[in-house]
Amino acid sequence: MQDDNFEIYSMRSDGSNLKRLTYSTRIDNAPAFNGYPALSPDGSRVAFTSHRDGNDEIYVMDLDGGKQVRLTDILISSSMPAWSPDGTSIAFASNRTGNFEIYVMNADGSGSRRLTFDQVDARLPTWSPDGQKIAFESNKSGHYDVWVIDSNGANERRLTTAEGRNGFPAYSPDGRWIAFASNRSRNFDIYVIPAEGGPELRLTATIWSNTAPSWLPDGTQIVFLSDRDSTTNPKLDIQEVYIMNRDGVNQTRLTYSPRTSISPKAAMPPPTPLPLTASTPVRQ
Repeated sequence: MQDDNFEIYSMRSDGSNLKRLTYSTRIDNAPAFNGYPALSPDGSRVAFTSHRDGNDEIYVMDLDGGKQVRLTDILISSSMPAWSPDGTSIAFASNRTGNFEIYVMNADGSGSRRLTFDQVDARLPTWSPDGQKIAFESNKSGHYDVWVIDSNGANERRLTTAEGRNGFPAYSPDGRWIAFASNRSRNFDIYVIPAEGGPELRLTATIWSNTAPSWLPDGTQIVFLSDRDSTTNPKLDIQEVYIMNRDGVNQTRLTYSPRTSISPKAAMPPPTPLPLTASTPVRQ
């Protein structure tokens, strides 16, 4: 059973072998947020966001939860890390200039550089498998859409145009597709769009929320969050981790907890896939 604050957990892709990786409180001894986990390409380290020192900063730790090290230290929010495919860089979002923009730093926290200069929020970066592009969500168009930018900061362009929020982008392992969540149909559902733009395909169609997609490394399945099983008490809004085939078939629940989950990330450290999640108490 998960404790009463956001913590990082790991589990196998079938939902078994749940392990807690973080145990932390804030400097005032209040529960600390730990979330937005991202596994390094070699499967040895996890980058994540933590509020343990009073503001959101990016940390890294070993896959077993050991050797937790803070990478950013600017007394303002740095969050939502994403490893480059070669493991040498981490993209992240920070509001150090007043609004959230996309930045990239070396994997040891040095050499931070800003990629977006839009004066609006840009968040949730994700790298293309070849390391040449970064997709993210931004409200530059007046509402949140999925945008793509070269990893050197050039050629920023918009991919989605539907009204509502279009966000939580995730590149497929072959780089051909980007999965994302959209509430264009009132509730959030999972869609995919060609990475270069084009017709979108809707994968989920429920009256509940479906968000935060993440591809398994072989590209055959997508992990995501849904509150569809909160039917016994919808006020609790418990989000659980699910998995489905890349075409939306065989949607299967993986986690069963009295707490809600956020930010599942699928990964392939040897020998088996491990989606990484964060968990917190339900909202009363």
